[in-house]
Amino acid sequence: MHPKRDGRTVTSMKSVPAKALVVLGLALAAAACASLPALEGSLTESAAVRPAETGLVREFAAKAQPAGGEGYSGVKLLARNDSALQWRLALIESAQTSIDVQTFIWDRDFSGDLLFERLLAAADRGVEVRVLIDDVFLTYPDRFIAALSSHENLEVRIFNPKPVRGSVPAKAVGFAVDFRQQNRRMHNKLFIVDGQVAIIGGRNIGDAYFGLSPDYNFRDLEVLTVGSELPGMRESFDAYWNSRYAFPGRELNRRGDEAYLERVRRRLPGHGSASSKKEAVAALSVRHETLFAYGVRQMVPVRARYVDDHPSDREDRSVTRALKEFLLQDREAVLLVTPYLVPDDEFFQVLETLSRRGMLVQALVPTMASNNHTIVHSQYRKNRAELLELGVELYEYKHQPGAGARTYVDWPSFRSSFVSLHMKLLLAPGEGAFVGSFNLDPRALRINTENALIIESEELAAKVQALLDPMLAHQQAWSVQRTNPGFSWSADDAEVRRQPARSWVQRLTDALFRLLPLQNQL
Repeated sequence: MHPKRDGRTVTSMKSVPAKALVVLGLALAAAACASLPALEGSLTESAAVRPAETGLVREFAAKAQPAGGEGYSGVKLLARNDSALQWRLALIESAQTSIDVQTFIWDRDFSGDLLFERLLAAADRGVEVRVLIDDVFLTYPDRFIAALSSHENLEVRIFNPKPVRGSVPAKAVGFAVDFRQQNRRMHNKLFIVDGQVAIIGGRNIGDAYFGLSPDYNFRDLEVLTVGSELPGMRESFDAYWNSRYAFPGRELNRRGDEAYLERVRRRLPGHGSASSKKEAVAALSVRHETLFAYGVRQMVPVRARYVDDHPSDREDRSVTRALKEFLLQDREAVLLVTPYLVPDDEFFQVLETLSRRGMLVQALVPTMASNNHTIVHSQYRKNRAELLELGVELYEYKHQPGAGARTYVDWPSFRSSFVSLHMKLLLAPGEGAFVGSFNLDPRALRINTENALIIESEELAAKVQALLDPMLAHQQAWSVQRTNPGFSWSADDAEVRRQPARSWVQRLTDALFRLLPLQNQL
């Protein structure tokens, strides 16, 4: 029994658990660092302005809208990295009324600066620009974000901001102290222009997503869409934008004022010295009318449904539910494409159900060499045997793929050191596809927020199939088989018994990461 004072138990420091002392120390350290300012009053709510009724974007959407009427959408695959950036620039520069951008990552590099520069130019001509970025990997300074938000037509909000600002160690401390809240991130990707056209899929903002990184570039996929699902997408953006987790960028730093914004402008790509990346972007530019006219001919009429998770409710797993419903439909085959395949128990149960039905299940994932996060691969490899035992046909994408894969990844004047698979989709051959921000791992299935577009269309499914067939072939992927002992990787006439890697350092890193019990957090 502890002595009591005023009816309360008094506990000596010796009796405090060591874990509690660590947490207390972290909290004190966090308190000593810069923290988020308190907001006076409630967050100012806003909603997307009415869809544009004039302009190139409106004309494109009207021509691309399928004749099926209500419930129908037009979609176009954005499979090439250069095309994904080109379409964003064309839409931004053609916008008349509004631009809404929601993303998990906005890298501080050429592409990140370039898009901020073009968004500023759009705001200068009166377009209402809203940018919502998750804070976990944001490296732009708070003052930079505040300066952008000082523009009368441009506002940046940070989703679920780290409570402690400043240095990386300070932010890490704040993350640890507030782990439950900080652990849930906004992984959604959405790009809406004039309320008429949207892009959804796997790409974040950064050089590696648009084929301009010398280190590695992603093999990715998005869809550009018009039609029935735009109202739901706009409502989704508004819900995240006005949620209690969206912190106004202008409040991050009092020195991020209009005067500092002028300094920001001078540092962005259009005002800097010439570079090979600037020349590449300029060389690819065409008249927007030409790009939109070409895009109309590529649009496919589909039935589509947009799904997203609630911005704040952990129990609302709309995307996970929709994903499982898509998989469990009565069909002959399904193909899973994901950079991070770390199934939780419930997802394994889905795979077991498909196996009992005799459904052909194929999975395309990166090799360790093609994975940008070795730590995630180290957890995936623990599940290889069980996946193969369930009858899953397992393919691992090469980091140096052949058969024209580089045309989707790199720009003509660039060649990255290796290719990293980042696609996120489910394909039901001959029926449709499920494309979005999700990975097939516990973080996507149970922790983060996600969004996706579910598409019903034989024509669109055929286009996706044509894109994926070469990626499953031996020039671009290894076929993984169970052997005794271990596994084998087969491609062309070659067969190896060690998983492909970029170096012995990566193999060592993988071996160490495999020992960590992190599977439920990846």
